[in-house]
Amino acid sequence: MGQAADASLSIYQNGHRVGYIKHDDADPDSFVVCDTYANGHGVTGKVWIWLANQVNDWYLLASADDGGDAGCDGFNLDIKSNQTYMWGIEQNGGGPTKVDYLYE
Repeated sequence: MGQAADASLSIYQNGHRVGYIKHDDADPDSFVVCDTYANGHGVTGKVWIWLANQVNDWYLLASADDGGDAGCDGFNLDIKSNQTYMWGIEQNGGGPTKVDYLYE
């Protein structure tokens, strides 16, 4: 299922939330990426756009890594209502991953 407006995706391992990406729908759209579990692995949050008219493929628009320091990281990106996007969060070095559609 796709996400709408303010939303988040979380990943879990062995009963612990190890990270999340959160979308804030204010303009410009902002994304926060947080490593929430001290297991020696950071997390990476990403946003892709579908380029059907150009290459029929997903194109990475932005990403941010977090881990090993205090606080979270992130990025701003203008999400448009007439485009198809995906977003995801993954643990660096292998492990849990979650990807979903993202809608304005």
